[in-house]
Amino acid sequence: MQRTFPRQANTWKDPKYGFVRAQALGLGWPKIRKQFVRSGNMWKLVCGWTGQLVPNGSVNTSGTWSAVGAPTLHEAVDEATPNDWTDYIYHANIEIPCAQGNASHSVRLALPGVGGPVSGGENIELRIRCQRVEFYQWTPPTYSVGVTLRDGNGTFVLSSSLTLSTSWATHTIPLDNSALVNIDNWSGFTVDLDPSGCVSLEGDFVRGEFTWVALVFSI
Repeated sequence: MQRTFPRQANTWKDPKYGFVRAQALGLGWPKIRKQFVRSGNMWKLVCGWTGQLVPNGSVNTSGTWSAVGAPTLHEAVDEATPNDWTDYIYHANIEIPCAQGNASHSVRLALPGVGGPVSGGENIELRIRCQRVEFYQWTPPTYSVGVTLRDGNGTFVLSSSLTLSTSWATHTIPLDNSALVNIDNWSGFTVDLDPSGCVSLEGDFVRGEFTWVALVFSI
């Protein structure tokens, strides 16, 4: 349902509406989540909705992982907004020479679900905030982080690879239609973080630190 509210002389002609509701059959009058204002010939979004799912459990790990500022791994990355140095997780330093291969670590974080498929109008993004810590004498370490999202059945949804910077940065991975069609069970999700790498010389090291993981829905 749409309703247009004319605006003149900086006041709404229909001032009794402090917010806008739309009648839904059998559901009363829920508030709308999205509002546009017309500017010339263009409609501009002035009000939207954002929600997110953050980890509520650590399913399993390989390698050595630690949490700073929180009692568990998932509680160190579950904030509504990133808090960087306040709490985060990290894996043990990777120190293996590249001539001998790669070292790897992994952690699987569980996220709650949304109870059913979304309506299709939302933008959905997986966001991960992290940084790389390293020391090297000559050649920078080789290092990347694989990311895999799965649904409540464990079905593959998407994968990506992150190149971390040496300061905190948020990486955004959008779920496009090719990813959304893979979701069979919306009751929960898991996110795998799989760092791997190697170093050039003995004494060099590299590790990843992660402060925030969230599946973000917005319109």
